[in-house]
Amino acid sequence: MAEKTGSSAIAIQCWSTLQDIIGIMPCLANAILTDEQIPVTCETDIHGAITSIMVQAASLNTKPTFFADITVRHPENPNGELLFHCGNFPVSLSEEEKPKLKRHFLFEDHSPGTHEGKIMGGEI
Repeated sequence: MAEKTGSSAIAIQCWSTLQDIIGIMPCLANAILTDEQIPVTCETDIHGAITSIMVQAASLNTKPTFFADITVRHPENPNGELLFHCGNFPVSLSEEEKPKLKRHFLFEDHSPGTHEGKIMGGEI
């Protein structure tokens, strides 16, 4: 649909519309699309989608973006933050070679479609 409409990014409502309509969590699909240079943001975050396009362009489209919430400051690094989101990080940024398809760890009763794991650390 993104190619058909000429869209550079996608913002979707991920809770719980897709689970109710087609029985999936979209997180892993979002991650794969973002790896393919079509950033996907959750919670219909239009500003996040626009920012993702800008960040992707700033890297000359050499690296995927990732959509995250800033949660807490790092306990030892004054310039560090813990970033979190529910499994929509691009698979290529994962520390694991093959992330596992799962259900959301916060919501065991939810539909499958997330991947869990830690992303590679480093400078942003």
